[in-house]
Amino acid sequence: MRAYQKVTDEELIEIVNKYIEDHPNVGRNHIIMHASGRTHRVRKLAKEGKINLPKPMPAGSKSNWAKHFKFAKTV
Repeated sequence: MRAYQKVTDEELIEIVNKYIEDHPNVGRNHIIMHASGRTHRVRKLAKEGKINLPKPMPAGSKSNWAKHFKFAKTV
């Protein structure tokens, strides 16, 4: 297990850009989850325009994320 270390915004931007470069076809949530910082910081940097994340997939688009959950039908 890695020891906790603080990551500056500049380092986080560099980590995310390197991950996107290494994995060009990966989705937005995958990038956010595998960044070395808190998810809200990555989203904040993307909102500020410092990181270019892919656009979110539309709901119900059979994204890879939905396969991990089983939703019950409600009638």
